[in-house]
Amino acid sequence: MDSIVYAIDTETTGVSNHPVHLHPQVIELASIELSNELQELKNFADKLTVSAFIELLTSLGTVTRYRPSMEIHKRAHEVHGIHFRDLVKCARSEDLKLPQGVSLIVGHNIQYDYRCLGKPEGIVRICTLEIAKKVDKQFGIGFTNHKLDTLITYYYGDEAKDLVENSHQALNDTIKVVLLLVKLLEYTPKIETFTELYAFTEALKPKK
Repeated sequence: MDSIVYAIDTETTGVSNHPVHLHPQVIELASIELSNELQELKNFADKLTVSAFIELLTSLGTVTRYRPSMEIHKRAHEVHGIHFRDLVKCARSEDLKLPQGVSLIVGHNIQYDYRCLGKPEGIVRICTLEIAKKVDKQFGIGFTNHKLDTLITYYYGDEAKDLVENSHQALNDTIKVVLLLVKLLEYTPKIETFTELYAFTEALKPKK
């Protein structure tokens, strides 16, 4: 499988489902295109300081906002700070599509983002939350919890302080997904591509 890979994160209208589309709507989508060859990602992480790596990922990231056709829940607004008035001139959430050619997306609790995107066909998912839980269990790391900010703080400390302090901004969270993935890959050194990583994560799932 020759994959175009994107790390993504979304901000949404909340947990309530749209009455027609039957899922929350995306109001902000951030993405960073990644090479399917994981060694390229590892090389950048190895050669650059953390701050320089974050700067590179920031330069590669794109952020687009969308206008929903349902109310933004109060609690969701308290998290991401986005008002409906900020979205009036944006494209409709219903018209959101992933970049052409994308076949694999990576995110933390990616199933939620995938559902809010309307479960587009032909898109496979890699979840850093699931990988972190498996790594924690297998290696006995003892994470306090598996929230994205907790894991980033565990691995990067003050080097990623600004990202943690600005959580629930879609691009910042997408950058954190990539930073976390780099650390999790250290536990799976023989995996060389996202295609192989996807096969690995699928093998981890309980058999039905």
